[in-house]
Amino acid sequence: MAFRIVVLGGYGNFGGRICRSLATDKEIWLGVAGRDLTRAKEFVRALGAPAALCESLSIDHEGEDFSSSLAALRPDLVIHTSGPFQD
Repeated sequence: MAFRIVVLGGYGNFGGRICRSLATDKEIWLGVAGRDLTRAKEFVRALGAPAALCESLSIDHEGEDFSSSLAALRPDLVIHTSGPFQD
């Protein structure tokens, strides 16, 4: 079973860098998560990683169902890079 990593804010500036690096590792399953599923899908498509290893997810870390949405994915590691970082 692959090591499961979810990157919150995965298509943003910081998360994107991390996801681009992780997408080359065939030993992991990578979940690119963010509030905008369309942007997540576009980012995953641009990565060119195998679909079985890389998935786009719509998760709002400020949403009411955040905990249950994340738990359903059964991640081994969560990397939180969602902003805003300007404040």
